[in-house]
Amino acid sequence: SSDLYADDTMTSHKNARAARAEKNKAEAFEFALNKEKQGERVSETKAFKDAMTEIDTALRNPETGLTNVTVPEVKAQLENVKRALDPRFIDQQTGIAVGKPASFESLENLRRFLRDRAYGVPAQGFDAIGQQQAGRLADAVEKIQREFSPKIGKFLEQYKADSQPINAFKTKLGQAIVGTEQFDMGRFVTDQIG
Repeated sequence: SSDLYADDTMTSHKNARAARAEKNKAEAFEFALNKEKQGERVSETKAFKDAMTEIDTALRNPETGLTNVTVPEVKAQLENVKRALDPRFIDQQTGIAVGKPASFESLENLRRFLRDRAYGVPAQGFDAIGQQQAGRLADAVEKIQREFSPKIGKFLEQYKADSQPINAFKTKLGQAIVGTEQFDMGRFVTDQIG
């Protein structure tokens, strides 16, 4: 049946992507882990400093000191992104920095949440951030990753290339079923099951 063909084709594309992604991801993450074991931190990269400046500028105009964000939910979520990049904070009582710096792996989780938000998926915790701003923040996190572990580029680029057949198949399937390219595959799967 066509349902089985669709499921088999989608599964085949996803399995191929996953196999290549795991190998490339492992290389990048192992490289980063070795750097972290030697005491290097993502927070020491130029890209990290640039990302923090970008968030600070999104929150407050550096020339006037006036706020650029008056919507409390957006401000809170931008501050959450900043805390995700640098979870350390200064204890107000002692003036001492508390907490540990972010790991390379934590950046991957943040990048994926932001990228999902940039693509219109309501990313829990970041849903008030606009899609364009989420995309810029995801790009900033990705730059940190690329500077700290350049092999992450191979993983990201191969993953994107391996996603193209999946996206093309979803588009064709959506056109065949509902006559439109704008198609929610997750809804189709749910509709077919229920």
